[in-house]
Amino acid sequence: MKRLSIICFIVFSSIICKTQVFVQDSIALVALYDSTNGDNWYNNLNWLDENLPVGNWYGIEIENYSVVQINLSSNNLVGNIPSEIGNLNSLSILDVSYNSILSIPVSIGNLFSLEEIDLSLNDVSFLPSSIGNCSNLKRLQLNVNNLQEIPAEIGDLTNLERLILGGNNINVLPDEIFDLTSLRYLNFAANGMDTIPSLIGNLVNLENFQFFNNHFTFIPAELGNCISLEYINGYGNDIDSLPLTLLNLPYIETLFLAYNSLTFDDIEPLVSIPGFEYWLQDSIGVSIDTTVFIDTTFYMEIHTGGEFNNYQWKKDNVIIEGATNNYLELSNITLADSGKYNCEITNDVAAGLTLHSRLIS
Repeated sequence: MKRLSIICFIVFSSIICKTQVFVQDSIALVALYDSTNGDNWYNNLNWLDENLPVGNWYGIEIENYSVVQINLSSNNLVGNIPSEIGNLNSLSILDVSYNSILSIPVSIGNLFSLEEIDLSLNDVSFLPSSIGNCSNLKRLQLNVNNLQEIPAEIGDLTNLERLILGGNNINVLPDEIFDLTSLRYLNFAANGMDTIPSLIGNLVNLENFQFFNNHFTFIPAELGNCISLEYINGYGNDIDSLPLTLLNLPYIETLFLAYNSLTFDDIEPLVSIPGFEYWLQDSIGVSIDTTVFIDTTFYMEIHTGGEFNNYQWKKDNVIIEGATNNYLELSNITLADSGKYNCEITNDVAAGLTLHSRLIS
């Protein structure tokens, strides 16, 4: 028995290198260093020093002879994550954000212990479908890369709580994303998207939803099923209608929809929503440049919804006294009537917003 114990100890020791980590882990780290130009990292303190434990290498954490964390954010990594990364069986956190990483290997799918991947602000253009094998993943941050599509296998990440895809070139999301009912934070802002799928209503645990700076024209009524929502940020789209189901969100604290194309008929029914920000909407109507004959009559009218609207017409940005209807009629036109006309609309219920009609010249 004593001899067997000695043999086992020798075998175990042989798979641990002098730097107090499993050999396969050490090899993976060396490959990462070589493939991302480690000599030019901002901080490569103690890396590749065989006389020091790997746990002393900058950005590396070790537990039980295994690498459990790689934290090399903002460190001038340039190149590809090597396939050897897939040998880090105990890795739980991979943070290489704010670098110049070009690709993720298929072997990423071998990392069953992985809970967090942060690849924010890199140059990654492809997400391998094997990502779906990382079944313990809770946080996946891929914002500001060059991604054009997301694999359907992302729907296999049933423990995912945080997914950030903003600042890419993704036009369409796979339906499988909306099977991720553990999601609490979803961000696909600043992509080329024009439709929020109605499947969004499946995400009943979603607390924070950010979709700003896209090309959305409406919010689906099904968003009202996301009863855990606290924060919605959809500024900078082309949204011109809102569902009344937004009133069904009992925990909402912020609804940020500035810089869209809303009018007062969209806003009035929802002003009771806490933190509803709707200032700076797009101008209404169409610009007109026309010629009118002397001594004739010219009629201008603004068509916009809202039950509690106030109107004020201006000529050359000067208030026209008494012109407070949604229309303006100029009779017996003279040369003095030539100029640029527009109407400003405010609302007694939806305070803080002034809508402007486009110029009529």
